Amino acid sequence: MKCVKCGATLKDNTIFCENCGQEVQIVPDYNVFEDEYLKALLEEDDLKNKKPAEVPPGEEEEPKPEPQKKKNKKLVICVISIVVLLLLIVGITVGMILQKRNTADYQIAKAKEALSSKEYQVALEYYEKALEFEPDNKELLHAMADIYRQQGDFDSAYVSYMDLINKDSGDYKAYEALISILAENNKTEEIIALGKEVTDPSILPLFEEYMVVPPTFSVDEGTYEEYQIISLSAAKGCEIYYTTDGSDPVKKGKLYTSSIDLEELEEADSYVISAVCKNQKGIYSDSVTKKYKIDLQAPDMPEVSPDGGSFTTATTVTITIPEGCVAYYTWDGTEPSINSEQYSAMIEVPEGDHILSVVLMDQKTELFSNVYRGHFSYYPD
Repeated sequence: MKCVKCGATLKDNTIFCENCGQEVQIVPDYNVFEDEYLKALLEEDDLKNKKPAEVPPGEEEEPKPEPQKKKNKKLVICVISIVVLLLLIVGITVGMILQKRNTADYQIAKAKEALSSKEYQVALEYYEKALEFEPDNKELLHAMADIYRQQGDFDSAYVSYMDLINKDSGDYKAYEALISILAENNKTEEIIALGKEVTDPSILPLFEEYMVVPPTFSVDEGTYEEYQIISLSAAKGCEIYYTTDGSDPVKKGKLYTSSIDLEELEEADSYVISAVCKNQKGIYSDSVTKKYKIDLQAPDMPEVSPDGGSFTTATTVTITIPEGCVAYYTWDGTEPSINSEQYSAMIEVPEGDHILSVVLMDQKTELFSNVYRGHFSYYPD
């Protein structure tokens, strides 16, 4: 305990404060704040246990207004419901839009819109997206190739048209556009190479002015026993250039104007003729080469009638001469030559014993036959 006057601590059973002499009063040792807190708790408990006052009949108490807190809660719930519904509607709408966009038709339609505004790059992007849904759609590839061509991007256009041709070797439109692109860029050799791979008869007419047909030879190559005259022919509107030594007729050929007589050429017995056609666009055909060998044959030994013998009456001799040959003869056994007597009509057997020698000469080749020899004896009675 403590003194109420000076606050000094008092000893147990003490009546007066040893410090100030004040009479001791018993004061409970508690905290004022704790006392106030306890009082508040008791008052709250009384309020809870207190019964409501009875209301006289006819004087019913008016309902108290709903607390503001409950009103706010209902408003929040309503707002949340509306927001959720709007989000649901938006989600469904967005889903439908996305689903529509994930189709080739949508992408194609957007590409055409871009094309109408000449937005070529944007159109290409839409066509590329459309190809993701329909990778084998040739119309899409054609549209993209046409855009590349309009933009002057010939490399990309070339690749696109070749892709179309690889997918369909009968794509007339792709071939037509590709030939046009190559021609614009002076790629004649590539056009020719492309045309050589074409087998579809409906496509071949596109290459007519580029695919020049080689010249034809009137005489096929080979070995002949007499000189040949070679004629060359070409398609209408084409010129022919040729060489006779096997060299390149495109670089060294001379213009063909008349037939080639092998006999007039300087070569002895072997000839190599190369020829090529050139059309009005200056495009050459493939070169054609023919080899000829001339193995000239001497005339057979002449036929003489009678074939020798002994005679007592005047007798004439006939010599059979093949076409293109002449015959020379002697009666003295010497070998005939062009300086000997030329046979022109039946000849009389001279009197006495004689050796008739006859030879034939081919007037064109100047080759001689083997010599005929016959013994003739003529003694008149």
